[in-house]
Amino acid sequence: GAVEIARLGPDMARIYPTLVLKDTPLHKLFLEGSYHPLSLQEAVTISRDMLAIFRLYGVQVIRTGLQPTKDIAEGVQVAAGPFHPAFGELVAAALAREQVEMLVEELWGRGTVKSDKENGANIVLWTSPRDCSIVAGHKRSNIKFLKSRFHISEVKIVGTRDLPRGSVGISRIKAGQKTCTPDLIVTENRFLLQYV
Repeated sequence: GAVEIARLGPDMARIYPTLVLKDTPLHKLFLEGSYHPLSLQEAVTISRDMLAIFRLYGVQVIRTGLQPTKDIAEGVQVAAGPFHPAFGELVAAALAREQVEMLVEELWGRGTVKSDKENGANIVLWTSPRDCSIVAGHKRSNIKFLKSRFHISEVKIVGTRDLPRGSVGISRIKAGQKTCTPDLIVTENRFLLQYV
């Protein structure tokens, strides 16, 4: 799998879930019912875990998912499979969700937020300015997930140049508080070592 590939030490990798393109042998197998493509969620989950492995081993992932073109789009040339025009963003956001979930659980383990669990906690997530949209998730899906899973009332994401890409910090927002600093920071490497 991905670990064996990463151990070979490639300079870079691309992650492409299999798509069924029209008028191909795979398309014929699909039409016969002999081939069943991954769902979008299955492909995102598998690709998320592959991305984590490659990053842990220092392998640069230069593309995740096919680049949409006028020919490569669902219904045009793609007959079936996990095609999404923002597939790479979905995968990166899914990995960021795992990291943020780990942060919240660790913060609660310290008792910092747990007392507010029933009333709805307010938190700030700190990250590199270039990672803010990834931490928020595609269409703010990670924020919605955190609010639902942890009964968080407000999630604010702050970009700071003090954190390198891939690192995420967290702090509790206290009533009336204007500024704060992270209570806890998890670097990408620390997260990946625990996750993989």
